Amino acid sequence: RTNSGKLLELTYLALHDYYSARGHFKEALQNYNQHIKIRDSLIATTQREAIWQASLDVEMNEKVEEIRKIEGEVETLRTEAQLKSIQLEQQRLQRNFFAAISIFILVLAIGSIYGYIIIRKKNSNLNETNEKLAKSEDELRKTVQTKDKLFSIIAHDLRSPFTALIGLTEVLAKQAEELKPSEVSEYGNLIHESSEKLLNLIENLLQWSRSQTGRLKITPKKLHLKDVVTDVLSTLQIQAESKSIKIQSSVANEISIMADYDSITAVLRNLVSNAIKFTEPKGNIRIEAERSDDKVIINISDSGVGISQKNLAKLFKLEDSFSTKGTSNEAGTGLGLIVCKEFVEKNKGSIEATSKEGEGTTFTITLPS
Repeated sequence: RTNSGKLLELTYLALHDYYSARGHFKEALQNYNQHIKIRDSLIATTQREAIWQASLDVEMNEKVEEIRKIEGEVETLRTEAQLKSIQLEQQRLQRNFFAAISIFILVLAIGSIYGYIIIRKKNSNLNETNEKLAKSEDELRKTVQTKDKLFSIIAHDLRSPFTALIGLTEVLAKQAEELKPSEVSEYGNLIHESSEKLLNLIENLLQWSRSQTGRLKITPKKLHLKDVVTDVLSTLQIQAESKSIKIQSSVANEISIMADYDSITAVLRNLVSNAIKFTEPKGNIRIEAERSDDKVIINISDSGVGISQKNLAKLFKLEDSFSTKGTSNEAGTGLGLIVCKEFVEKNKGSIEATSKEGEGTTFTITLPS
């Protein structure tokens, strides 16, 4: 029942002895064979177990040796890790030290740069302030010079026509009965010329002062240039006919400009009037226009006396303004071209002049189309 191999072996051996003692040799042999078989089996099992145990002991010894070796390696690694840890700590301390030094140097550099920038900015602001002061001083000086020049023009140009008017009207008032009709007509023409000069001066002064004080309102709109030129020429036709001057306009119908009507009309009237003034009797004046991209270029040319290069450089400058007599001794104020420049620029355009003495002058105006 216990299925013990050793007990079975001993039992079969006992049965062998029992049957052998009784003389039953066949049964004794059978039980002995069973005894031998079980004994051999037990011996073989014992041998296998011994071999397995020996193999297990060898394997265990190998494993123990491997474990010892691994433990040695682990200890070595632990020692190396400790050394690495110490080295890393040293490196960390070094990095922290160098980082602190770098931050300190960086702070010093930033502080220096910031200080340099502040100083440079202050110097720049100081230079800018000095430049502004110098510019303001220069502008103030030019303003004073301009005002002085303006007052000089006003004093000179107002005195001359008023003196003529007073003198001529005095002659007419006191000697009218003694004068011949031809003399009265001559005095009348002189009074008209003086009055015209006075009116022209006052008109230019008013226009210029409105421009300078900001009271001049510019309202740009689309204008057909040919219509504007026609309006201008209609007011100057008598002046041109008095000198037998032919004015030719070749402005195309389709050309239009973006400008303020009143100011541009004043500019063209001034320029054409000047052309008539400085053109010999029976001379020619041409008005031409062409479109270039988003601009319109207007040329007003005359066959007049022209302008010297020296005086050409003084045009459009109040501080350098000058006045010359026309070909029929017409008087000028010197303000007309200055007003023209102001008005053209307020219409987002530009004006320039080219001339050669004895061959005439061309004024070129560029305006938005």
